[in-house]
Amino acid sequence: MNEYEKSVLKQSIQSGVVQVRFKKVNGDIRVMLCTINPDLIPKQPDAEQPFENDMLTLSEKKAPRKQSDESYRVYDVEKDGWRSFRWDSVIDYSTE
Repeated sequence: MNEYEKSVLKQSIQSGVVQVRFKKVNGDIRVMLCTINPDLIPKQPDAEQPFENDMLTLSEKKAPRKQSDESYRVYDVEKDGWRSFRWDSVIDYSTE
């Protein structure tokens, strides 16, 4: 997938839900409905419990994951959780 195609796919995922078909590392083909649009992602429970999180030391708090150049982290709306796919494994995608 070239840089232009990545850019178009990223924009689509940022604005809505996209169906991405890709090959998993184990060779299986996976179809995922995904987004990173905050309006389409349920609120996380940790955000609702600031007092418990404030009591953790800096080393105990989870650092946000860094975005890799080889993969893209998205929210899977069917599995209700964060997943990722590798850019070089994308077969195709479609917007709904």
